[in-house]
Amino acid sequence: MPEETTSEDYMPFIKAQHQRLDLVEAQLAILSERAGVPYQRAADEAPPPVRRLVAEGKRLEAIQELRAGGLSMVDAKRIVDRM
Repeated sequence: MPEETTSEDYMPFIKAQHQRLDLVEAQLAILSERAGVPYQRAADEAPPPVRRLVAEGKRLEAIQELRAGGLSMVDAKRIVDRM
């Protein structure tokens, strides 16, 4: 019988993919700047209330706002951390 897996089993892989995406986005931003091409990170497209909360230093509330919109805790925290 195959071993049962849980979502926690995939977390190291998912975390590694998120880190890799962050590095790719950072490189893309550098290349875009050098080429004179505008680049907007996905985190920059957060809803205005979330951007406002982050600007006010209310990071937990920003995460809660994203969670209320249906995002997982991991994704919500990742977005806020990148802002």
